[in-house]
Amino acid sequence: MRPTSRVDPSLLSNLRTTCPCFFCRFPVDVQGEMCQCLSFTEFARLRSLSTCWKLRYQLYGPGKGILAFGMNGFGQLGDGTTTHRYRPTDLSDAVTALCPQQISMGLSHTLALTAHGAVLAWGANGNGQLGDGTMDGNRLTPVCVGGELASKHVTQIVGGAYFSLALTDKGEVYSWGRNSLGELGGVKGRERPLPARVNLGEGRVIVQISAGNDHALALSSHGEIFQWGANSYRSDDAPIKVGCFPAEERVVRVIAGAKCSYALTDQGNLYVWDKAAYTARIFRRITLPTEPSRIVQADASAHFLALTDQGHLYS
Repeated sequence: MRPTSRVDPSLLSNLRTTCPCFFCRFPVDVQGEMCQCLSFTEFARLRSLSTCWKLRYQLYGPGKGILAFGMNGFGQLGDGTTTHRYRPTDLSDAVTALCPQQISMGLSHTLALTAHGAVLAWGANGNGQLGDGTMDGNRLTPVCVGGELASKHVTQIVGGAYFSLALTDKGEVYSWGRNSLGELGGVKGRERPLPARVNLGEGRVIVQISAGNDHALALSSHGEIFQWGANSYRSDDAPIKVGCFPAEERVVRVIAGAKCSYALTDQGNLYVWDKAAYTARIFRRITLPTEPSRIVQADASAHFLALTDQGHLYS
């Protein structure tokens, strides 16, 4: 399987345009274009960038605080309003004062991780995806994610479309929000407004998690991959181990896209499979036109990006 095209480096020096999409000529990021008020050099100084499915983006970097722009009908940008933002806007003092170390987004909600390992959330809450024990209304400013997670030190957060996941420093995974397609991984009920631990086996340590629209992946310290969510047919289905990868390769990262799942190995190879393939035996390796390049970074949502050790970016 081949990526569709290599991103032309010459485009990156002139990212001052807007998206010609059906929406509203909305400013977008490295899908090839960027917000017209940001130059590429400014973009390069940003510490982190996070995106989701509704053309909503959040960027943050040293000396610039936290910026957000995009759809905001549920208060998901965290600026204290429900006004859509077409240019980067400072988040509310309630958010910036917490100095988030990570930000992750679902379809219409946002998660933030503090330096002390606490999780905050804001935006849409119709499915309990904010984890504060309620499912009523939206939150324009941060609320603390409660339940069992309140006493844990969290190291990673990820947002699915209508659910949320957190990984602790003990290698435990917690989930909350919608569960109609089994997104919460063995937790009973259609929705859960407080975090509950995902049962991934006694003594198993998880080192990384990823969430797609309605499915999730977890990677163990031994390189095992577990998957749950869409196509499990029952909301109480437990996570299932997937894979068989070449014996000489070890998976070092998993990526849940909107419709597919990906695994990056220590050999720089990237494998893809359909999210429904819980007992997948056939994994397709993505090949690059510039092989023997190694893929060193990859990410996916509704589209896919891969960066090689030669600095080539493919989409």
